[in-house]
Amino acid sequence: MKIYDAADNTLLESYSGHFEDPPPSVTSPSGKLFLTFSTNESVRGKGFLAYYGSIAGIAEADAIRDINISPNPAKTKLDISMSLIHASSIGISIMNMQGQMIMHIPAKKYQAGKQIAKLNLTDIDPGIYLIRIEENSRTHTKKLIIL
Repeated sequence: MKIYDAADNTLLESYSGHFEDPPPSVTSPSGKLFLTFSTNESVRGKGFLAYYGSIAGIAEADAIRDINISPNPAKTKLDISMSLIHASSIGISIMNMQGQMIMHIPAKKYQAGKQIAKLNLTDIDPGIYLIRIEENSRTHTKKLIIL
């Protein structure tokens, strides 16, 4: 398992093997974590158990509703449609299954209502990816298959 700071993809910690006691806590400087898990064909374990905590504060309303990506599977182009309940800055990243950022579209201000972000996928190899849609302090993740 690898643990990254979701804001800048810095590797914070890497764990492998079996632990009788939980490993030490990991804290992300940005307050957001991104985890990747991998295994091989011969090693099987009981799985992972994760605990997390948050700092109490004033909750912000999530601006994004109804996120859809199409087509999925995709070949060369992708539309990300989303309904925003208020204007918000939205950033989009595509990550491979090893946690590496393949594409990043910096945050852009979108108006309230239905919005569509169009992505060109011609430079991305076929495979399974995660799309991260970041809005203020919230992150939405969708799985994408590229043929």
